[in-house]
Amino acid sequence: DVVLMDLKMPVMNGVEAIRELRAQGSSARIIVLTGSQETENVRGAREAGADAFVVKYPSASALADVILAAV
Repeated sequence: DVVLMDLKMPVMNGVEAIRELRAQGSSARIIVLTGSQETENVRGAREAGADAFVVKYPSASALADVILAAV
């Protein structure tokens, strides 16, 4: 299983969602789609259990490459 996670969401931010998934025992590979390279956001997501990062709006083939590399 693969989760494509945004860090900025209206109810729960992506870092919190990643923590919740991991706390519930999810073994899904989590790929963060982010519009920024802010170190704090990336570090928080990595510490929460994210497996990979992609700058938002990659080409379809670039996104497919990241997903295949994560699994």
